[in-house]
Amino acid sequence: MKVEVFNEGDLMKLNSCNALCSLLDELKGILSGLEDEDYSEVHSEVFQSSIGTHIRHILDHIKIFIESVASCTDINYDQRERGGAIENFREDAIEEIENFILRLNLLSFQESDRVNIKSMLLPGHSVSFVSSAGRELLFLISHIIHHNAVIAAILKEKNLAVPKYFGYAPSTIEYMERI
Repeated sequence: MKVEVFNEGDLMKLNSCNALCSLLDELKGILSGLEDEDYSEVHSEVFQSSIGTHIRHILDHIKIFIESVASCTDINYDQRERGGAIENFREDAIEEIENFILRLNLLSFQESDRVNIKSMLLPGHSVSFVSSAGRELLFLISHIIHHNAVIAAILKEKNLAVPKYFGYAPSTIEYMERI
């Protein structure tokens, strides 16, 4: 089975921002098929967080990226809001995903644009360094795929359907299709 995120005509528009939007759209589709209880319930001791907790965590990072790039301020993923309605209400998460897809498509930047990152290495010890908008988008893509893999495991534990390659990195999908 060949998985295509973009059709042939879209390949000219392929960039990190579009790839992130595609992953968000895939996630929205997963959420649309869930019951609210499956979204917000902590199901077992193996997974001590809900699907909603993982979604909120993903969206917190994307929100920080969007707001920081839009305002030309430092990106600090440690300053997440945590908690809130998105953790518990699937429709709020879907609405936020749609909002972020729109905002990402309207955001004016080049992947080569320099951005400043602040990050906590240990409690009370932070560092600052320079990155690029494109590199940060790659981080967000990797981050969402990682959490999608955890969400897939939670869905499987609940005996819910999971698309074949949901939560897999593109290179892993490519490898699996070759073997």
